[in-house]
Amino acid sequence: HCHAGKCGANFFSTSISAVGAGHKILVLNAGSSTVKFGLFSVSKTPVGSVWRPSDSSLLAKGSIDRIGGAAEKLPGVSISIPNKPAHKYEVTVPLKDHRSAFVEMMKILADPQHGAINDVKDISLVGHRVVHGGEHSSAQIIDGKVLDQIRQAAFLAPLHNPANIAGIEVARESLPHASHVAVFDTAFHQSIPSESFTYALPRDLAQRYGIRRYGFHGTSHSFVLQQAADHLGRGPADLNLITCHLGNGASMACIRRGRCIDTTMGMTPLEGLVMGTRCGDVDAGAILRLASLMKVPLEEVEKVVNNKSGLLGLCGHSDMRDVERAAIHGDPIAVLAERIFVERVRKYVGAFLLRLDGNVDALVFTAGIGQNSPRIRRMVCRGLHRFGFELDVDKNLEGSHSGVEISTTSSPSKILVIPTDEELSIALQTISVASQSKKLPSSALTDDELSASLAALLARGGGGRPRHLVLPEGEDPRVLAAAAQLLALEACSLTLLGEPDKLRLHAAQIGADVSRAAFLDPRNAKDLADMARVLSVIRGGRGGAEAGARKLLETDPIWFGTMMVHLGKADGMVSGASHTPAEVMRPATQVIRRAAWADAVSSFHLATGPGGLSVLSDCAAHAHPTALELASILVASAETAGDFGLESRVVLVSSKAPSQAEAEKLEAVQQMASKKKPGFRVQGVIQVGEAVQHIAGAGSQSRPTVFVFADLALAELACRDVAESGVSRLVGPLLQGLRKPVSDVLQDCKASDIVHAALVTCLQAQAEESRADGGAAAGS
Repeated sequence: HCHAGKCGANFFSTSISAVGAGHKILVLNAGSSTVKFGLFSVSKTPVGSVWRPSDSSLLAKGSIDRIGGAAEKLPGVSISIPNKPAHKYEVTVPLKDHRSAFVEMMKILADPQHGAINDVKDISLVGHRVVHGGEHSSAQIIDGKVLDQIRQAAFLAPLHNPANIAGIEVARESLPHASHVAVFDTAFHQSIPSESFTYALPRDLAQRYGIRRYGFHGTSHSFVLQQAADHLGRGPADLNLITCHLGNGASMACIRRGRCIDTTMGMTPLEGLVMGTRCGDVDAGAILRLASLMKVPLEEVEKVVNNKSGLLGLCGHSDMRDVERAAIHGDPIAVLAERIFVERVRKYVGAFLLRLDGNVDALVFTAGIGQNSPRIRRMVCRGLHRFGFELDVDKNLEGSHSGVEISTTSSPSKILVIPTDEELSIALQTISVASQSKKLPSSALTDDELSASLAALLARGGGGRPRHLVLPEGEDPRVLAAAAQLLALEACSLTLLGEPDKLRLHAAQIGADVSRAAFLDPRNAKDLADMARVLSVIRGGRGGAEAGARKLLETDPIWFGTMMVHLGKADGMVSGASHTPAEVMRPATQVIRRAAWADAVSSFHLATGPGGLSVLSDCAAHAHPTALELASILVASAETAGDFGLESRVVLVSSKAPSQAEAEKLEAVQQMASKKKPGFRVQGVIQVGEAVQHIAGAGSQSRPTVFVFADLALAELACRDVAESGVSRLVGPLLQGLRKPVSDVLQDCKASDIVHAALVTCLQAQAEESRADGGAAAGS
């Protein structure tokens, strides 16, 4: 017998994580003449509460450029596939548009010899980088409405959004089976308050034309926020950070309690820090003056400030590595460019320190310059020890290669170097949004996987002999199919009730091999008279009661099967496929009766999920359970949890917070339950939404394992939500509180439902025998 906490939860958690590979997620970053892509495998369920980089693996990464270029310049292809030898792909014809580029990309990814996947149909999710999402505050499942909103925001990012849209349209046509998600660069910054995003322009003009600060690099800032939280062992909502994404494009974010409250980029990526070719902060009057003096259209001035300014305009180099080399060799122009870059960063560090009232947990460097330039980091951090940031010089030199934390051990605030991965960030946001929107392909165990897991759990419990079950509805094709599966699993032995010849004929017609099962027609049972005599006594009959009991056993297979369990001829029974719950419950409660510790028979579901097993119990026939009945259901549920190797952490589930009167009743119930089971304790009352999150979520070691619903309708609602989560499976309803196990499946069940119920019934029988052996040992 599996002891609490030693078997069920861990076994099922392992089983689920081992089922198949993860979701294949394609990430697309479509530019005007390039397509960058990444292909990731992300686990079907996260190890923690959210998907993290550790839940993923990179399958391929690459790009295709010169899309729509001149015929004499063929497209260039760059791709790397981990654990595969490098292979040079050549495109021999021009790619006239994004559609032809996408076709080429799919050929590369699914190449039989050198590709990363077997078939493009393996891709279940596509995450699209969209530069400008307008006022969207999170990634979105792409439908017609969202696509229209991206088009409407195109005027805010005319160089990027049209290309992003082209990539979306082509991908949706080419991968119609996949769910597509838009991940916006601007979304992370939508929490910025109005005093930070509003420009001092006429309000009506600003509102009419959408002129406001939006911010960019949101996928990077949100990614390093989560990474910093993981490194510091705290939740993102507990952190105040200043994040510095310093690359060819550069921006900073001011984060309070996990939410961005300010950023350096504005309505476009032009504002803020000095960048490779962008000017950053410049007086608007200077731009107007430049346009006037150059006597050129504003579009030409836009090219100057976007493509010819920044480091390139200052010293002729757009790459900071070249600027650093020149500065180290004494080039005064490069030295000036470097200082301008650094002082702009320091200016915003100071501003963001004030925004956070000096309470900053960490200063975070990321992206090409932030990750790889100890020199720039050292220059930025000069003098910051006065504000609680103490740079460790040696760690800073190593930080580009090995370190995350480059501050001294005594530094009040941390200085971190965290590599960003915007493609991976998009992949993780994509699976998260798809999961929340229920657009995620199901990661729940399949029928066969659940059967195999339950059978393995049964085998782990041991017990010295296989359990024997009776299936009284033998003529039902679903029961015959289930019997064949159970015998193939070698999980138990079976008796099928019905006319043997008819059962064999029906089984042959559906291809079910039940040759190893025993067949029994109740009317011809050798010990029918003895069974009738015992049943008449149980029912308290006199005189002709024995004849009535015999007739009942001959004509109603549920009564006959129940008597087999009562007399030890079977360890348990599974029925209900063609009988009502009342027709199953009546003989069970009259013949097998309640266990000594039970004042009520109730029903439960067993749920498998990312965090392991859970028991969901309801009041069954007790529409309004008394305090004593509720106490009994609580204890029965705890016993059931123990049967499956779970530590019993019991909660009551309600539709609302308990009133004073309900709290007093709960305390009375608690006292009654403690008398029945010393040491028993209800952890508290939670609402149904929280219960579903615990059951279908990854959970933690201290999560509740037993959820008791005093309201049957509420239990049905929770079961529906858990079943629709895409990550959990339910087995049941099953009965608890009886001396021996009887399971009542639904009349609209499938053969697999009967298999699962039978395996759980065997587990219950196994546990009941273990309890009986323990009681006998204690008595001796």
